[in-house]
Order: sequence, then C-alpha cells, then structure tokens
Amino acid sequence: EFCGYNVKNEEEQNALVLGIDPVHIFSYNYAGTDEHADRLWSQWSRNYKQIEWLNPSTFFHFGKDGLISHKIIVNKTGSGRGTVAEKSGLDYVLSGVDTTFVVKTVNGASVKKLLVNGVDYMAAGKLNQISGEYRFVVEKPTQDIVIDIEID
Repeated sequence: EFCGYNVKNEEEQNALVLGIDPVHIFSYNYAGTDEHADRLWSQWSRNYKQIEWLNPSTFFHFGKDGLISHKIIVNKTGSGRGTVAEKSGLDYVLSGVDTTFVVKTVNGASVKKLLVNGVDYMAAGKLNQISGEYRFVVEKPTQDIVIDIEID
C-alpha cells in the first residue's frame, strides 16, 4: 500500500513482485553520526549470490507464493565419480540471476558430456577447468535447471 499498489485487488496481488537485497548492519556507536566509522554494512548477498547493490534485477525476488526460484535437477551418467553443485551448495537457483556451478571429479575422472537444459555447454565452450575443478555459469535462468552430465 505504501508504494501505491492496490493490495486489495487480487489481480495486482498476483502480479506483485518484491525485490530484496538484504544487508547486515553492525552498529558500534548508536549515537554516532559517521556511517563509515560507527556502523559496518555487510552486503553478504554480493558474496553469496551475484547480487549487486542498487541493481534490483539481481535481488532476491518474492511473489505471492514466496521466493521466486527454480530447482536444480542433475542426471549423472558414466563410470567416473564426481559431484555437481551450485557454488554455494544451494538446491535451487534464483530466477534471473547468473548462477555458477562447480563439478568436482575424483581419481582423475573427467567430464565427457555436459548438457544444461538441452544446450551442449562443452561445444559452446562454457565449461572451464579451474584449479582442479570444473565450473560453468547458467545465465539468468527462467526455469528449472536440468543438468545432464557424463563423468568417466
């Protein structure tokens, strides 16, 4: 209501999306007037997910059913051992926010095939090997993420 939405109108309620970039504030001196010396602003969401302060398109988004997110579904094949996970260990991705995935293989196994929602990430050059692990980014997801990976 404060922002001018008619929250009593069901159509507007269903279309309403709220974006939040949470910030932890640690106060050292409540009576202080210098924001930089008296308070510490910890924008943990920048490290947690690729959320940018003052960029509402990257905020956590909530609709009438709660957090707007998508599932991660991994279908692993091959004889090699390894794991695929969202870099923060979450089992969901935020809608519209670039998400990095990490593939860790065991005992010299390697990734032979990687499809993300049917797109061949290996052919597209989107799978990178960094410091003994593989990484790839799913850009601005708008649906559940289905990862088909073969590790041998």
